[in-house]
Amino acid sequence: MILGWADGARPEDLEGDLVWTSVGDGSGMRRPRGLCIMQIFNHQTHHRGRIHAMLAAAGARPGPTGLPLMPDDA
Repeated sequence: MILGWADGARPEDLEGDLVWTSVGDGSGMRRPRGLCIMQIFNHQTHHRGRIHAMLAAAGARPGPTGLPLMPDDA
């Protein structure tokens, strides 16, 4: 779903601010839309790293993760 959105995103989709209420403390939040979108992709990296660490700790060998080393059909 995210990839589909990103494929169709236009520069104007990154403009302006997002406004919301924090679930943590109920305060009002306002941040640039482009920054919030960048955080979606950055946070995914965090979770992939955690999963990789858990697999390695459990003895699994996830294999190469560098883009140049990925299979052609990935």
